[in-house]
Amino acid sequence: GFTFRSAAQPHGRRGVRAGEEIFVCYGEYINLELLELYGFTLAPDENPQDAYVLDVRVSDADSAPLKVFVGGFAWNDLADVRIAIALKRPRKNEKYLRDIARRGGALGAEEELETFEAIRDAAATALLSFPTTAKADLDTVESDAFVTMSENMQLAMTWRLGIKRIIQRAYKWADARASDARTA
Repeated sequence: GFTFRSAAQPHGRRGVRAGEEIFVCYGEYINLELLELYGFTLAPDENPQDAYVLDVRVSDADSAPLKVFVGGFAWNDLADVRIAIALKRPRKNEKYLRDIARRGGALGAEEELETFEAIRDAAATALLSFPTTAKADLDTVESDAFVTMSENMQLAMTWRLGIKRIIQRAYKWADARASDARTA
């Protein structure tokens, strides 16, 4: 059974009658935190807080973190990646770039293309770092063999599949934005 990590047990605002349904708010956690703290994960795509941090190369020597959520990129991280790539060009003023990027404005066609190609490449590298593909994981999760696996293995496979889906979306989003920048 589940036990809380602290000795304190939760208290309600009022008494609870026998058989009455109660609800617990776990807070805003990514699935890995839910797994570590409470021993469960939400199904892939059900947790809007779930995220993966890509390591995006912004120059030959540097990279920048980009948090990718189920629903998109972290705004400030994306702006930081765009700014770092744009600053490689000597004619760019950093304050001007920050102002434009924080408002979501384009920093230039070349910069946008390079940014989203770098994000796409980071997503591809992350996906290739896993020992299995998302399709292989999905096939396993949907197979009869899945129910015979240990609970820990089921949780791990479900979490890994969710992360791969987030990274796949990041790849698709970045590839679409790079395509748009090429045609602009």
